[in-house]
This record gives sequence, structure tokens and C-alpha cells, in this order.
Amino acid sequence: MIALALATICAAMFSVFFKIFQIKGIDGMKAIMVNYAVAFLWGWLISMKGSGLVNPSHESWFPIALILGLVFIRGLVLLNISTEKIGVALSTVCSRASMVIPIVFCYVFLPGSEKPNWLAIFIVIVGLIMIICTDMRSVVGGQGKRSRAIMLALAVFLIFGTSNALLKWMQNDMSMTYGSKGEDVVSAMNAMGTSVIFITAFLICLFTELYKMLMSRKEKKERTRFTWQTILGGIGLGSANFFCTYLLVISMRTVDSSILFPFHNAGIVAIGAIVGWLCFGEKLKILQVAGMIVATIAIVWLCI
Repeated sequence: MIALALATICAAMFSVFFKIFQIKGIDGMKAIMVNYAVAFLWGWLISMKGSGLVNPSHESWFPIALILGLVFIRGLVLLNISTEKIGVALSTVCSRASMVIPIVFCYVFLPGSEKPNWLAIFIVIVGLIMIICTDMRSVVGGQGKRSRAIMLALAVFLIFGTSNALLKWMQNDMSMTYGSKGEDVVSAMNAMGTSVIFITAFLICLFTELYKMLMSRKEKKERTRFTWQTILGGIGLGSANFFCTYLLVISMRTVDSSILFPFHNAGIVAIGAIVGWLCFGEKLKILQVAGMIVATIAIVWLCI
């Protein structure tokens, strides 16, 4: 549970970094590219501590890691579009409520998974909605935008749920393959798998940035440059990104999915709301506080 709590704290730091990027005028996409390079380096360094490591391209989990790299990028881009079009509240609800997908996936496809406490999970989702959505109509907008909002919300729900399900699948494959070889080997392979995800995401970012650079030169448009603030922001975000993913994979080995995903997602929302209140002066509404209490009670119920 300690690794899961640390993973949740690291994940909650994402919104803090993006808020700092907004305040300081940092180019978010360039910081994201630095973030993936840093996350890859963390994974590579930790994976070197293991013994008897093999070429990851020969492993059964390698294709899953490549797909995850693509899904991570698409999820980030989609979340950016969704936030702009339908607002932070609805986008965040959909991304966190997507925990239902990996829970169902584990129960149906992975042997040994416990039967989920569906009532407690439903209460967690209700708590998340109470925390974030204080006025759904103001988030969605007018009637003419409702269909587009529903499609974007559904896409965010599906891609974040898919990424968590694939991450659990990869971790399960690693545990079955290396479980008998010792804790150091398993941890090193978890780090290696995480680094493969991030190097894939970095390369996609790099090629996208190069393409945009070539297009801007043709159109004679000026593009923003890397600054020391961009690099520092990317290093901080990349460190949080890696340890969130790495510690979450470690947690998956000992914490059942029916407890892990509700704890992780509700914790991210609650910590983000508290940090926003303490550090950025964002006010917490009564409904949000009530939502935190409801989600916390449901999580305690899941863990008993």
C-alpha cells in the first residue's frame, strides 16, 4: 500500500506541474517531450540494477509496452482537447471513472482476481463526480455542443481505461515470467517495461515536433524554443510520471485491482483538490468536500 500511496501522490503532481506551466508561460508540449525522455532515463537506470536481464524486444510483454506508449500520447492529446472543449471537470471525471474498465478486465480475463465490490466502486465513482462536477450544464455548454461533448467524454473514458487495463496486463505477464527469479529481477524488468513505454512516447513526441518544425518553416511561422524553465519543468514532470507508473506496476503485484484503481483514482482527485486549495487559492465547495468524504469511506470499505 505504501507504493500505491506514493504512486497516487506522484500522479496528483501532474496537475500541479501543468498549473505551474500555465502560470510561468511554459510551452507544455515541449515540457512533455522532455518529460518522456527523463522518464525513460529513470527506467533505464533502475533496470540496470537487475541481474540476468534480456533484450526487451524478445519478451512477450514488449508489444504491449509499445502500444502503451502510443496510448499514453493519444490519451494526453485527447485529454488536452477534451479539457479545452468540454472543460476540466467533465474530462477529469471521465478519466478517473474509467477505473471500471481495468477492474472488469482483470476480473474477466486475469485468473485469480477477486470479485469486485461493485457497490463500493459505484460509491467511489459517485464521490468523484461530487468532487469535480458542481455544475454539469456549465461544463457541457449549449444543446448544440452536447453530442460532441458526449463523444469526447466517452473517448477520454475509453482511452484512460484501456491504458490502465494494458498496464495491468503487462505487469501480470512480467510476474508470471519472472516471479521465480527473485525480487531484484522482477523490479528491474518492471523498470525496463516502463522505460520502453516512455521511450516509445518520447519518439512519437520527437517526430511530431520535428514535423511541426518543418511545417512552420515552410509557412514561415515562429515557434517557441526550449528554455531552462521548460527543461526543469520537464525533468520534474518526467520524474513524477516515471515513479507514478513504476510504483503503480509494483503495487499491482500485491494489491487487487478492485482496491487499487478506486484508491488510486479517488486519491488523485482528492490530493489535487487539496493542493489547489492550499497552493493556488482554489476554493473547495461543500459538494466537493462531501465527495471526498464519500469516496474515502468507500475506499476504506474496499480495503477492509
